[in-house]
Amino acid sequence: MSGNTENRIYLDASIIILLIEGAREAKDRLRSELRRLGADQGILLVSPLTKLECLVKPIRTANASLEQVYRMFFSSSEIRQVEIGPTEWEKATRIRAQYGFRVPDALHLATAALNDCSMIVTHDDRWSSFGEAHVEVI
Repeated sequence: MSGNTENRIYLDASIIILLIEGAREAKDRLRSELRRLGADQGILLVSPLTKLECLVKPIRTANASLEQVYRMFFSSSEIRQVEIGPTEWEKATRIRAQYGFRVPDALHLATAALNDCSMIVTHDDRWSSFGEAHVEVI
């Protein structure tokens, strides 16, 4: 970590999908949890993999309006996209070997860990076993 004092929060695709496609009460509960975690005061990070995972369903089902909602979300000034480069791939390889995560999950975790994220927010309780970063499962 570089000692960055910004509250950088990495959002997993499961959280974004729930925020956009979830039932109203689930969305409200999730927004409340994100505020409690300080997401409204932080920088929200995603990767190209996050975007890919979110856009597959609306593209597959030819749901142009849902695709547009996701694209608007990802282009929001509150969202910062970080890249997945060779360093992230190397870290993901080590995470996969050590923890047994699937490749996409290992890439998310590596990307968050290498981009000074203070927290990773997911809906996937399997990520709680990752010991190299603070993971919040909601």
